[in-house]
Amino acid sequence: MSVFRQRRFGLLLLVVFISAMLVWKPWGGLEPQARGLNFGVDIAGGYRVVLWPENSVTASAYADAISKLQARIDPYGLLGTRFRTLGENYILCETPQLNGRTKELLTKQGRLELFIGTGLVLTDEDITSFGAPISGGPVYSSIPIKYTENGGEKLKVVADVAGNSAGVVYLDRPSDAILIFDEGTLKETPQLTYDNRTQMFVVYSRQGLQYTLLVPAIGTSLENLSPQALDYLINQAGTKQRVLLLGSMENFDNVREEIPASYQVENISRPKGESDDKWVKRACGLISDYQENEGVGAGRIIVEANLQDARDIRTILSSKLPAEMSIISETGVEASLGGGFVREALIAGAVALAGVFLLIYLRYRRWKICLAIIGITICEFVITLGATSALSLTIGLPELGGLLLVIGTGIDHQLIVTDEMLQGGSPQTKNVSVGWRASRALTIVYVAMSVIIAATIPLSLLGFSAIRGFTIITISGTILALLLTRSLYAKIIDAISAS
Repeated sequence: MSVFRQRRFGLLLLVVFISAMLVWKPWGGLEPQARGLNFGVDIAGGYRVVLWPENSVTASAYADAISKLQARIDPYGLLGTRFRTLGENYILCETPQLNGRTKELLTKQGRLELFIGTGLVLTDEDITSFGAPISGGPVYSSIPIKYTENGGEKLKVVADVAGNSAGVVYLDRPSDAILIFDEGTLKETPQLTYDNRTQMFVVYSRQGLQYTLLVPAIGTSLENLSPQALDYLINQAGTKQRVLLLGSMENFDNVREEIPASYQVENISRPKGESDDKWVKRACGLISDYQENEGVGAGRIIVEANLQDARDIRTILSSKLPAEMSIISETGVEASLGGGFVREALIAGAVALAGVFLLIYLRYRRWKICLAIIGITICEFVITLGATSALSLTIGLPELGGLLLVIGTGIDHQLIVTDEMLQGGSPQTKNVSVGWRASRALTIVYVAMSVIIAATIPLSLLGFSAIRGFTIITISGTILALLLTRSLYAKIIDAISAS
């Protein structure tokens, strides 16, 4: 039976097709762009972010903050994000991608507070661990938690006394801030009202319970700061340091001019489609108004978020920083290797393949063998890129080194198989069967591939993030070649030699 009709050949073509789709992603548009590949700062450029802790921290706390920021953004060292200290008071982050999610992971401290009524019951110090979130549908998720012995006892005592009072959980509640909202924009809803007496918002939960958002707020018009708001800000100047504007800075231009200079002014913008009550809850740091206790020392926080957002909340809580981080500056970074590096690398790769084709032809004088080796090499290249896309690896210089190692060793192995199949390896083996030659050749190749895998696995486990991408690409590319192409290439050479 022709080698091209074998199932192994069909499987190879299927895997190559799937890998090409993972790299190209044609459903995102028909132009030939590698949408499924992410490149590092050195190759494609990125962003440089300078972070500043809002409270003074020690030198050891800086090292701890960098470690936890790395765990939040790039825990496995596969995204190409780098952190280092900048002077004595700043942290520099270089990352290929910077979006709203990344900024939240960079700046949130991870300070948790659980209130029942207006009384603080638990903090993150009373919780030993946060479990993997569980999806409760497109809107809600739950985060399992385990309390310390003291925390569990405090919660039980207060819950028994409070009865049906709502227990609410805050993440980085802005206790040092005052909310200022536009009275003409923010309307009362069945879920949200404003209490003029306490100057705080009141929320009605989906369980029918009522609770107060424990962040002071004051309304005003956009034309100027209302006298009531100005008086309140003056009276609170000794205890509050920040003013949070609910809306864009531009909308509050007139109001900002009248805010006392002792306040640091920030804004909380609203994404399109976000309701008023969700906007206010987010500004106050509220993440949950419902918990479930699951026996002694354990429970669940029900958050109004999808599974990915719940995972981010758990990541922030599990990696609490010594202080909240402020973004001092963010600038774009050009690729240090030049904007045309990828195109130049592809051209160099094509020239190298042409040189390999010529050398192989000079060695064997059979163009079919040359086409077989080049074809298998291209298939391995595409499959390895597909694995890179599927694993969401960011391609930097170490990853390119791993890709070159996979391609280079692949060609070496094919040459070993070709020599064994065509020449038998030595005069004593020229008269043995083709099957024995193929078995001998593949044994040599499999041993060589096993050595590569055995040598790179320890490197991937030692925690050197700079070379982890190199080892993962090397291991995945080698294993895929072992499963898909090596024995198939031996059959192809057998068919060529027979003809």
